[in-house]
Order: sequence, then C-alpha cells, then structure tokens
Amino acid sequence: CVQVREGLTQVAVLEGRKLIEHYVSRPADDISQIHGNIYLGRVQNVLPGMEAAFVDIATPKNAVLYRGDVQYDAEDIVDSEPRIEQILKGKQLIVCQVTKNPIGLKGARLTQEVSLPGRFVVLIPNSKTYGISKRRPDAERKRLRNILDHVKPAEHGL
Repeated sequence: CVQVREGLTQVAVLEGRKLIEHYVSRPADDISQIHGNIYLGRVQNVLPGMEAAFVDIATPKNAVLYRGDVQYDAEDIVDSEPRIEQILKGKQLIVCQVTKNPIGLKGARLTQEVSLPGRFVVLIPNSKTYGISKRRPDAERKRLRNILDHVKPAEHGL
C-alpha cells in the first residue's frame, strides 16, 4: 500500500492483512541521498593546489570533483599529465555523477565517468572499460564475453 501526501510518502508491505514492513519518506530526508544521481553541473572555481574543482549541482553545498575523476580528450591537451586548471575553467558546464553523498558541512563527491547500471549490465558512456565479474566460472565468462563482443557499442564500456 502506498500513500502520498504533501511532504510525506508512506509505503506499507502486507502479507494478507498482516503488516510486514512500513517505510516513511519525507522530502527533507531525501535531499542528502543523491549517490548515483547524474547532473549537468557548473564549475564554480578550480583550486590548482588541491587539484580539485567545486561544482554547483543545485545542492546546498557545492560538490567537489578531484583531478583523478575528471574526463578529458587527450587531443585537446598538450601535456601528457595535464593539471586540473588546464582541463576545467570557471563557469564551464560539465556532466557529472555523485559518487559520495554530502556529509555534514562537506559537499558531495563527483566523477565525470558516468555509469548507468541495469539489472545485469552497467553501461559506461565514452569509456573503454570492459569487464565481467570474476565470480562467474571461466566458461560462463567466455560465453558472456563472446556475446558482449557482438553487442557492445564501440564508444561505450560495459
């Protein structure tokens, strides 16, 4: 059973007429639970000393994007290991995904390697990542790899 009212959503799980589980959600509870959300953020400022950028994703605190989580096209940069200020500029719009919820006074942590999880596979746009769980037996992994070789888009990882 689901009841939705302004400022409150309740879900009750019943077995017959017996209440098994009861969940209550308020919008204020959900604002800090943003792990996995994807945003079009605006770079507010780049801190070369920290090798990080603060990004406005419309949360109370700006989120942080560290240099190791920045995606860039190597053809656009002269250096082999560019610094963050060479890649990102203030007011620049970027697509990013939350990897860690905001805690206390700290904003959320971000990555530019966006992943879209499904029930059986995770799509990673603009990536060469390609892997199959090591928990699967070798024969199963080989069979799955053969299937993925035929369906995997060239410009995306799985």
